[in-house]
Amino acid sequence: METAKANNLVVEKYLVYLFDNLSKIDMKDVNILDNLMPWSNKIPEDIKIKEKK
Repeated sequence: METAKANNLVVEKYLVYLFDNLSKIDMKDVNILDNLMPWSNKIPEDIKIKEKK
């Protein structure tokens, strides 16, 4: 959770995203886990905290 916060993610949304996707992946493919890490560029925009202008 702290890593999600440090990467400007909405923690609750990230956890839902993470658990939903972990249940769907082939765990034998360790490279796919990189896409689920909080620092990944593959994290959807709606999970990221919007910067105030």
